[in-house]
Amino acid sequence: MRPAEFAESEILEAGKKVEAAGKRVTGYAIRRELGGGDQKRLFSVWNSHFEQGAVEPAQLYELPVEMEDVLNRLTGELGAQVRAMAVRLNTHAVKAAERQVAEITREYRELKELNEAEQKDASLIITELEEQLQATTAEFNAMREYADREHSKAIRLEAQLSETTNAEIILERISALEARLVK
Repeated sequence: MRPAEFAESEILEAGKKVEAAGKRVTGYAIRRELGGGDQKRLFSVWNSHFEQGAVEPAQLYELPVEMEDVLNRLTGELGAQVRAMAVRLNTHAVKAAERQVAEITREYRELKELNEAEQKDASLIITELEEQLQATTAEFNAMREYADREHSKAIRLEAQLSETTNAEIILERISALEARLVK
């Protein structure tokens, strides 16, 4: 195979010149511009470079006034629609947040009322227990006083019993002595 006569850059430059002249780029048109070469190879190089996007982008042209007006109107409408959607989303978010706050507030009130009711019940129970304790303490003190009186009585009775027992023993001795004397 023989070496290529023209470099890719030369082929691309020739294709650009053909394009600039307002003609269609073909293998023969590039060959004519270069003055030789295989038209198949020349067109293949041009196409492969064009397919890869290496060709310079087309020049940007200003939009016609009519299209510019339509584009501005559509852009404004689109912006209004986006704004309306954002407002609706915000409204839904605010309502959802308000519902959550209302639910949390309701739960808080219920817990507060329950707590207050429990505190009231506990206070009543404490009051009842304190009254029972006072009654039990008074009853205990009364029983202690009674026990102390009964204990004192028991001591006196024991002393009396002891005296009575001593008196009986003495009487028995006296009787035994009298019986001996009589004999």
